[in-house]
Amino acid sequence: VYRDEAEVSFWNNGEGDGIYLRPSGLARHSLLLDWFQYAWRVRDLRQRMITHYSQPYFTNPNEYFEQSAGSRTAMDWPASRAALSRLRELADTHRFTIGLAIFPELMTLDKYPFEAIHAFVASACRELDIPVHDLLPDFRGLKDHQLWVHPTDHHPNPTAHDIAARSLRSFVTEQLLNSKTEQGEASR
Repeated sequence: VYRDEAEVSFWNNGEGDGIYLRPSGLARHSLLLDWFQYAWRVRDLRQRMITHYSQPYFTNPNEYFEQSAGSRTAMDWPASRAALSRLRELADTHRFTIGLAIFPELMTLDKYPFEAIHAFVASACRELDIPVHDLLPDFRGLKDHQLWVHPTDHHPNPTAHDIAARSLRSFVTEQLLNSKTEQGEASR
């Protein structure tokens, strides 16, 4: 199914990926050439995504945020950290339990390129006394494309959601509910 050129799909950074364009050239007359053109566009998108996610923000966040502190290039991390801090304050004031789950980008799970940003966020959560659970270990060893909704849509499919749900269940029951029970006993 092809959409009009004006209706291209977008990935997280908002750039059009060009996957759903009508076939061009000889591909308009051959399903085989159409398939090759489509496969090339998918490959090109994957390369552009890798380039985007290879930026220092993702690969070396500590250094990146030290160098860009106070500038607009900090990609909203100060606002995100402030929101986490405020959430911690609200949880303490109103006595509710919070936790944060880090869901990996479902690409190249065998040589995952974004471990640094996971560690950076987890470290901030520990500093703020927010229980954190990284789902990456649950996805290690799996093929990324088997976890996608579609080859051009890397959102998690039902298999990936099942893996996440099983992992989060233990996080919630073992860490979050136990900490709430302990807090309740301590306040008595």
